[in-house]
Amino acid sequence: MPHSFQLHNANSIKSSIILVVYFRGRRYRKPLNESTYVADWNTKEQRCRVVKRNELAEAINEKIDAWEAAVKDTIKHFTPLADTPPQEEFWRQFTSFFTKSSDKSPGTFFVDFVEDYGRKVENRRMGLRRRTGRVIINPQPTERLAGRSFLLP
Repeated sequence: MPHSFQLHNANSIKSSIILVVYFRGRRYRKPLNESTYVADWNTKEQRCRVVKRNELAEAINEKIDAWEAAVKDTIKHFTPLADTPPQEEFWRQFTSFFTKSSDKSPGTFFVDFVEDYGRKVENRRMGLRRRTGRVIINPQPTERLAGRSFLLP
């Protein structure tokens, strides 16, 4: 296998995950910037076990899948070339493949932003309602006149 995901320190309780790539006799290492419990790491499948105490396991596994696809594309890119690439060039090409694969989602439009903002505000109101136990009623519109507020009809 030309690449593998390993734990940086398997003797501790939690360890960071690193990607190790072997290509034409050279070893390329890069941290995944994610960590997991050592007990929850499946060495055979090189993935995190999805258990209750490790809530981020699914997200970490998705990131591992994306990195794996980018590594395979990077190796395919350098296979026809005669020279072994240096570290910087290898990881630069890896980053370009990784960003191409993660940019497949369409852009966010202003309407989407407004809808998300409305949902966040409503969730905050519902959270306040749950914490206080009171029903939150929208205040009636008021008009300020000389420092006093009056209810509008």
